[in-house]
Amino acid sequence: MEEVKAPKTEGTMEERLEIPEDTVFMYGTVIKRSLDAHHPMNIEMDKKVESYEARIKDTKEKVFHILTQLDRFQGLMWHVENQNCEYEDRFNKIAKAASTKFNDPPTSFYNGRPYPWKLK
Repeated sequence: MEEVKAPKTEGTMEERLEIPEDTVFMYGTVIKRSLDAHHPMNIEMDKKVESYEARIKDTKEKVFHILTQLDRFQGLMWHVENQNCEYEDRFNKIAKAASTKFNDPPTSFYNGRPYPWKLK
């Protein structure tokens, strides 16, 4: 087996560490710039979300109001319909009572005429 040898390095330790420091610094500045650009976008997005939530809340309130009005009007319609059914039932009872009323009053055997309602 052969031993793996490290590559030969040139220069001092400080010179060799300058290259990674430069790369780290470069990436650090890139990250800072991206964060600086990202922060205003987040703030703008939060404002838009808040405005949408306010609009949705207002819309939900309007829809709830419409649904309550719809329930109220439907209840009124049912009430009128039940009232009509009650009136129809009442009129049917009146008509039935009028039709079953004793229309042929008893007649007199003497002259064949009906008895007078009121005697004079």
